[in-house]
Amino acid sequence: MLKKITSSPVLLSLLLIIMGIVLVVWPSPVISAVITLVGVGLMVGGVIAVIGWLRNRDTTVASYSRFGSGLLGIVAGIIITANPIKVASFFPVMIGVVILITGIINLVQSLDLRKMGYQRWGIPFILALVTILCGIAFITQPITALEIPVIAAGVMLIYDGLVSLWVCTRK
Repeated sequence: MLKKITSSPVLLSLLLIIMGIVLVVWPSPVISAVITLVGVGLMVGGVIAVIGWLRNRDTTVASYSRFGSGLLGIVAGIIITANPIKVASFFPVMIGVVILITGIINLVQSLDLRKMGYQRWGIPFILALVTILCGIAFITQPITALEIPVIAAGVMLIYDGLVSLWVCTRK
């Protein structure tokens, strides 16, 4: 039965498992590497745009726009590659602020429901408190907020690899 197994599905399954383990064990370095690659991409794109401007040197708005966007890409790329984790943690903080504000609004609305005599006002009140706590968690623990989906993706890759490995060894 094992002789019928082609190497491709087995190798793919093992690769998925290895990638999943990397994501689960080292989520922060993976996030840092991805953000760094984005920064490098911005720098390369910026350099290409500036070189394109230098070659043509038109006086059109589009030409100057290309030059400006190229410089912006280079600067943004340098900032991102210099501090990938700080840059990455900015997004969960912003999301946390939005979640916190939404939770506060929901809390006020649940208290309005109480004033209006709605008997089940406690459910939206509790949900609003949970929302507020999630917002605070995102703001105070931005790296953890980034790592959780990476770890979850790693777990899913491990699961997918194991299932694929099991299926391809049953043929």
